[in-house]
Amino acid sequence: MLISLPRRVATITVAERVAKEMNRGNIGNYVGYTIRFQNVCSKETRIKFVTDGILIREIMNDPLLKKYKFLILDEIHERSIRTDVLLGYAKILLQKRKKLKIILMSATFDIGTFNHFLDNPPIISIPHKLHKITIFYPQKPIEDYLLSTVSTILQIHFGNAKIKSEGSTYYEYEDAGDLKCPNSQIHAEEEIKEEIKEEDKPGDGSDDGENYTTCGKKNRKKKSRIGDILVFLPGQEEIEIVNAMLKEKLKIIYKGTLLKRLINHGDKSKDGITISKGNDTLNEINSSINSGGQPVDSICFHFGETEIVPDKIYNMKILQLYSSLPNKKQKIVFEPVPANTRKVILSTNVAETSVTIPNIKYVVDSGKVKIKFFDEKRGSSVLKITHISKDSAVQRSGRAGREAPGQVYRMYTKEEYEKMNPFLIPEIFRSDLTQIYLELKAMNIKNPLQFDFPENPKKEVFVHAARILFKINAIDVNNDLTELGKKLCLLPLSPIYANMLLCSVQFQCIDEIATIVAMLSCDSIFLNYNFYEDMNEKDVVDDKRGDQSKGEENNDEMDGEGEDEEAKKINDRNKLINVARRKLVHPDGDHLTLLHIFYLWKEELSNNEKKNFCHMYALNNEVLIQVEKVKMQLLEIMKNKMGIATSKRLHMHKWDQVLICLCKSCFFNVAKSTTNTNVFLNLVNKTKIGCSNTSRRTSSSSNRSKTPIGFSITDVPLRVCNSPFLSASPSVRKTYSRQ
Repeated sequence: MLISLPRRVATITVAERVAKEMNRGNIGNYVGYTIRFQNVCSKETRIKFVTDGILIREIMNDPLLKKYKFLILDEIHERSIRTDVLLGYAKILLQKRKKLKIILMSATFDIGTFNHFLDNPPIISIPHKLHKITIFYPQKPIEDYLLSTVSTILQIHFGNAKIKSEGSTYYEYEDAGDLKCPNSQIHAEEEIKEEIKEEDKPGDGSDDGENYTTCGKKNRKKKSRIGDILVFLPGQEEIEIVNAMLKEKLKIIYKGTLLKRLINHGDKSKDGITISKGNDTLNEINSSINSGGQPVDSICFHFGETEIVPDKIYNMKILQLYSSLPNKKQKIVFEPVPANTRKVILSTNVAETSVTIPNIKYVVDSGKVKIKFFDEKRGSSVLKITHISKDSAVQRSGRAGREAPGQVYRMYTKEEYEKMNPFLIPEIFRSDLTQIYLELKAMNIKNPLQFDFPENPKKEVFVHAARILFKINAIDVNNDLTELGKKLCLLPLSPIYANMLLCSVQFQCIDEIATIVAMLSCDSIFLNYNFYEDMNEKDVVDDKRGDQSKGEENNDEMDGEGEDEEAKKINDRNKLINVARRKLVHPDGDHLTLLHIFYLWKEELSNNEKKNFCHMYALNNEVLIQVEKVKMQLLEIMKNKMGIATSKRLHMHKWDQVLICLCKSCFFNVAKSTTNTNVFLNLVNKTKIGCSNTSRRTSSSSNRSKTPIGFSITDVPLRVCNSPFLSASPSVRKTYSRQ
């Protein structure tokens, strides 16, 4: 049995869950999984979980999937581009293998579209228990959704959102009847919804009571620890920002305002702890707060324009979850924490489906998602933060009602929700299809333009893909794969990067180009240093940080001066990192700067030395480790499947060969500078491309501005809003561009 899922996180967690519940040995025995860089399977494996990309690779090697009797495609409602490819290919498999059983699975999707596409297959609806969920909306549109998200998390954490604010309560609420799929295509959640009782309004103090859990017996009660908070944000950058904002506010709360207000209340006895002025009792207060949240009544602190009344004080463990996070760090979100600690999980949409994180009672939904849109005329992608769909809103809300009654706080009004699209635009309608075109050819699809997708993409996008593949000699005039095209299919890269790597053989710079390609294929190695200090702090935020003597300062002076001091520290740190990073910049641009950085990192002998190097320049050590894995995989494929041995590293003064290789392999991305120093003109499609004063990946553009540039090679152009920008752009001397 082969089960395919769109996301790596879900592939691993579901496989491990199935292995545990089947009780057939450890993961990798009867049940296993395969993702990039990890093949946790054996000869005994009979149930195999894979990502969509891995399944397509299997089809390239075994078009009929002869090893499998059952094929399950899960989470098809996400409509990822490879899911759509697999759905179309499933129809071909059914014609060629009559006995193959194919099962399509989804929590919710547009049945009408798939019924027509799949010729009305039998549908099985499995009702599931969804606990009572209360949904809260702001009364008016939110201007800063990140700040409001932070505020809401703090309001939940301190006192179950008991809010003192001017006018009426900040949130409106409604019952879980809202939790139904758009167009009423699936009715399971709608049928089992429960009425919302009056006492389930925010601030009911339910953390102190008993939660209900479905443990096989109806209404079986189980004493639960405090509920955790799952926060949905658009991307990794927003996660890091909210993470830093939370920790900054918590430091102010724990180190300053709360303790000062406690002290200024005078002598008071509470649960055996005497609270009075002076250093003697300050340690006792710290210990009390940190040890498990001794009740402290009627203590107020200010955040923004809202005054919050905390009932109890618990520790907060802030965790992150996104697709490129290392597997070990992803698993931390599923691990239990002490009873006096609440987990706050900042996640992208990877936590919407498949992944069930235990003990989630609260969901904070930003209502945003970060997606790319491809413009075939410009040949570039637009990275946009946009509104989620109603379907996604339903899925996010459902995370709060898996184990017990939950609450959902939406950072958008009821009116904004009603205006959302029923479903997110399928990825195939907003993506560059060059790689998909090549993969379809490798899957023995004669004419990709006639491939039967659930919904066909625009013809112009496929024509653009074919034109690019023809230009790099991957397909011939008959639309057949060339020898080069067959080699490109062996590399798990976009055709542009794969061609760049194979071109490096001619110029004897394989190691250098493999490094650059790996760098461009992974996330940015540069940390957002406005929030860099936060990356090295403890995950559990408590009151032990900072100098305790600050608790004696005048209460009126604390708020403003503390924030000014923090801002000054951030500004000073930014200046230091900017100065340090200039040492890393290569004068010939971003590609060579990335190469230079990797080699410097690699020269550090021990893991600790590598971490210290990254700390010095605000680099992401985890990403650099991933870059090294990608590079080694690419070199192994070239050696084992193509018989191409790695060339020796070039000395830095011979890196001209690298630039010539980039020019030859990316000739359609060569741009010429104009009279405007920040604007380049693509020589192929005549598109104007902006180049900001600070490069997206490095600070090299600030150096380049001092020297006139004739030509520049762009990486895959990335547009922000409506203006295209160079995402990586080495300067190229005219002699190189002619070659």
